[in-house]
Amino acid sequence: MKFVIYLFPVMINFIASGVFFYVTQRFVEAGASKLLTAMVIPTWAIAYCISNMIIGKIVKPANAARLIVYGGVIIAASALGFIFLNQQLFLLLAWTGLLGIGFGFYCSSFQVWCRELEQNSSSGIAMATGKYTMAWSLGFAGGALTFGLLNAVLAFSVCFAVGVLVAVGVT
Repeated sequence: MKFVIYLFPVMINFIASGVFFYVTQRFVEAGASKLLTAMVIPTWAIAYCISNMIIGKIVKPANAARLIVYGGVIIAASALGFIFLNQQLFLLLAWTGLLGIGFGFYCSSFQVWCRELEQNSSSGIAMATGKYTMAWSLGFAGGALTFGLLNAVLAFSVCFAVGVLVAVGVT
């Protein structure tokens, strides 16, 4: 059953990877400068880092599950923003930043929660970290590919509707 839990970071990183692909593509299609286009991932990363530093000070095994839910809600909210408020590039950057904040809540808390799952294991934190990293990487690989395939045949908003469903599903 523990293995199923590690599908959560697969799915949550699926969203991030898809967002990075699709938002960057939207910037290119809109004729944005190379500098502005290059700001997509750093916008997410800065928000994620700041959120991680804050959440890292308050997350404990007792509140980790609740913070995971908050992260999922924030991630779903950013996906809804991508669907309904996406006409201006600065809004796409704002939603990307909000996604980073949601990831800070979700990922930091999830790692604490996973550590608790592996506490009886002889490898403890090493096993939890290895499984989490594997799952994270699989999600990252699948997200860009899936969003790219969806984009080839469906509308922009469909990609983020998938993101909303995934975020709600892992929350």
